[in-house]
Amino acid sequence: MLKMEASGKLLPMVIQIQPPSASCPTPPLFLPADPPLAWLLAKSWVRSSDFHVHELQYHLLHTHLLAEVIAVATMRCLPGLHPVYKKAYGSHHEPHSLLHDWGPAPKTLAANQSLRAHTALGKGNAWSSMVYPRQRRTLSQAVPRNPRLGVSNRRPTSFRPPLLPIP
Repeated sequence: MLKMEASGKLLPMVIQIQPPSASCPTPPLFLPADPPLAWLLAKSWVRSSDFHVHELQYHLLHTHLLAEVIAVATMRCLPGLHPVYKKAYGSHHEPHSLLHDWGPAPKTLAANQSLRAHTALGKGNAWSSMVYPRQRRTLSQAVPRNPRLGVSNRRPTSFRPPLLPIP
C-alpha cells in the first residue's frame, strides 16, 4: 500500500511480498515500524521484483525477442537496393557486421532449462508474464495519431496501408 505525500511523492506504508495461498492464508506484512533490516529487505524485494518485470516485459521481450527478429528478417529478406533496407542499415555493407558475434550463446540458451538455470528470470511465471504485454500490442499502436501529420483521418485502402510513408 502506498501513501502520497502533499509533495506528490509516493511512500510505501505496508509491503506484502506474497499473495495469500492455501499454505499461507495470512502472509506477513512489513511495516516501517518493523526492525530496520526487515523493512529494508521488504523494500529491496519489491525493487528487485519490479526490475525483473521490466527486464522480462520490456527489455527481453521488446528488444531481443521482437526487435531483433524483425531486424534479422529485414536483413535477410529485403534486397540491398530497397529503400527500407537503405534507411535501416545505411552505409553498412555487410549485414552480418550489425549483429554481435554470439559464439556458443544461442546453443547454450536454446538448451532445455538453460535460461532458467543461468539467469535470474525465475521459473514458470517468467514466460507467462512476457506473453501478457504482447497480447495487447496491435498495429494501430505503431501509427502515431498526430493531426499535424495528417495520419488521424487517413483511411486504409487495398493499395495503401494506414502507415506513414518512408521519408
